[in-house]
Amino acid sequence: MRPALGNAGSYVHRGIIRAPAAYQTILFEVACICDDFPASHRHGTGPCMGWCDQTCQAYRPVLLDRTSVAWEALLAEASRVAWPEHFACDLFRDWQLLTQDNAPNAFVWALRRLGTDLLRADHSNVSWQAVLAGHHPEALWYVWGGGRLQMVTAAQAGRCLASSDRGQPRH
Repeated sequence: MRPALGNAGSYVHRGIIRAPAAYQTILFEVACICDDFPASHRHGTGPCMGWCDQTCQAYRPVLLDRTSVAWEALLAEASRVAWPEHFACDLFRDWQLLTQDNAPNAFVWALRRLGTDLLRADHSNVSWQAVLAGHHPEALWYVWGGGRLQMVTAAQAGRCLASSDRGQPRH
């Protein structure tokens, strides 16, 4: 099976995306078009055993044919840091959100050794951010706004969410 091309030269093979050579390599799962990940499919064949409607007979990866500046920034930073080490499928969910037509213009992003969390500035996520910061002290925090990704402290991320105005965080 020939790998499917993704964004910015990345490619998908057996449900895993490999970042472009310009970055360090970061691998993460790509969901089937039924929105379940490859592990829900019996070795790539047979009906899906996941939470979907179980009508798909085989794993069919989503084509990563969309991109955005925000997504490229997150992918580059995750590749640079080489996190997440586990639960990297969170990056696929980040891709889904950030490449939609109605993608958020501003958000706070936590990059953790065991996953990511993306908190939209236009939804009040201040208390959830505080919970995440308390449970994941190793997390690296970032703010996306004005077309750039900026590393901040957990406290700054919380203040940014608390003071967001019309979807544009202040920092």
